[in-house]
Amino acid sequence: MGQDFISVQMDLLILELELSEEFKSKCVAMGFVTLKDVTSLNPEELGNRTGFNYAWLGELAAFLSERKLLHLLQPLPGNNPG
Repeated sequence: MGQDFISVQMDLLILELELSEEFKSKCVAMGFVTLKDVTSLNPEELGNRTGFNYAWLGELAAFLSERKLLHLLQPLPGNNPG
């Protein structure tokens, strides 16, 4: 899977993706417009967002997994707050 494919997928508007209306609503409330907005945060920052819950994370993980993009939820090397 090429970097161009990943880049295009990450720049898609969340409101235009095939995700539940509840998921989209939570994204708006958390200030996310694209998938890149979500994946740019480390797990701690994401979990601390007002509105975050594990049902939302599960839907996101399933969506990314279907597209072979789940690895993008992992923190970058050297960017792990632990």
